[in-house]
Amino acid sequence: MITFDTYALDKVIDERIESAFELGSVYGADLFDEEGKVGYHRIGFQPGHLIDVLQNQQNQITELEDKISNLYNEINNLYKTKEERNE
Repeated sequence: MITFDTYALDKVIDERIESAFELGSVYGADLFDEEGKVGYHRIGFQPGHLIDVLQNQQNQITELEDKISNLYNEINNLYKTKEERNE
């Protein structure tokens, strides 16, 4: 009769999954920039690779941050000009 220690098996599986997500130790420190974000231009990966997907997502996030910042500044400028017209 074959028996399995499911707790030990789960622990081994969890450890393997955790080690698979330690990307810095696998791909080196160049993968991340000084802010801890996935560096977009430092390392190139095949399209569809996990790191490629992360790089593209990080790039999209950065672009959206820039757009939000620009919109925020434009709104502030609109409020300033409205206040100047009311004075």
